[in-house]
Amino acid sequence: MTSEEIFPYSTLPKVQVEACPVCHTTGNPVRPATDRYGFAVFPSRCAECYLRYLTEQLTREGYARLYNGAYRPLICHATRDRSSGQHPDLATYDQLLLGAQRNYGRLLGDFVRGRVATGGSYLDAGGSSGTTVLHMGLQPARVTVLDPARQELAQAPATVQAVSGWLEDPIPGGPYDGIVCAQTMDHVTDPIAALQHCRDACPNGWLVADFACWPTDLKIDHPVTWHPIAWERALTATGWTSRVHRPVYGHGNKGGRQLSHVVTLAR
Repeated sequence: MTSEEIFPYSTLPKVQVEACPVCHTTGNPVRPATDRYGFAVFPSRCAECYLRYLTEQLTREGYARLYNGAYRPLICHATRDRSSGQHPDLATYDQLLLGAQRNYGRLLGDFVRGRVATGGSYLDAGGSSGTTVLHMGLQPARVTVLDPARQELAQAPATVQAVSGWLEDPIPGGPYDGIVCAQTMDHVTDPIAALQHCRDACPNGWLVADFACWPTDLKIDHPVTWHPIAWERALTATGWTSRVHRPVYGHGNKGGRQLSHVVTLAR
C-alpha cells in the first residue's frame, strides 16, 4: 500500500499561500520537495523571519479528512522500527503515542513547576485525549481538550471535557488559567490567529507551547516549520511578552543526542 492509497493527497483541493503566515513577506522562493510520506510539497522560507511554510496546503475539509481517519495509518506507513525494519501496527502505535504523551506531560510539568499556580482551569490545545496536561502535575480543577480529530477525542477520560475544533478559530470555554500547545504549533495553518485565540481565551494566564527542531523534516501535516526568530515575532505580535525557553533533546535518526523541541512558557 502507498501513502496515496491511504490518503489521496494529490487529488484533494489545495489553498495557495502567497505570503509568510507570520510576517506576511511575499516573493519568497519556492523549492519543490518530497515530504516524509512521499507526497510532493512546495515549501518556501521567509527571507525576513525564516519561517518555512508550505505554499500549497490542504483546505480545512482536507485536513479534517486527514485527521479523522488517515493520519495514524499514514504515520505508521512512514515509520519503521529501528531493529526489525517493520511498520508498527495501529495498536502498537497508539500505545507508543500514549506513553510519549505521558512522558512529555511530565517533562512539561517539571518545566513549569514553581512558575505557575496549580488547581486551575486548563486547555490542552491540539491535545488529542488530554493526556499531556493530565500528567503535568497541575492538580487541575478543570481540563478541556480541543482537537479536530474526533476519534482521538473519544479516548479522553470522563474527567476531561472534549471539544472538537480548530485552534485557528476562536476557542470556546474560556477564560482559562493556562493553555498547553504540546507539539501543536507546527500543525496550524494560521499561527498568528492560533496564538491570538490562545491569548483571547487566556487573557491573564500562561501559555506553554513548543516547536519542533527538525528543519529537514517536511510533512503535509506541518504547514509551518518554525525558526526562533519567527517564533519570537509571533509570540510578541499576539501579546505573549514574558517568556522562558527550554530546549528538549531526543535521539536523532542516526542515533546520538539531538535537539528535538524548544518549549516556551509565556505570559
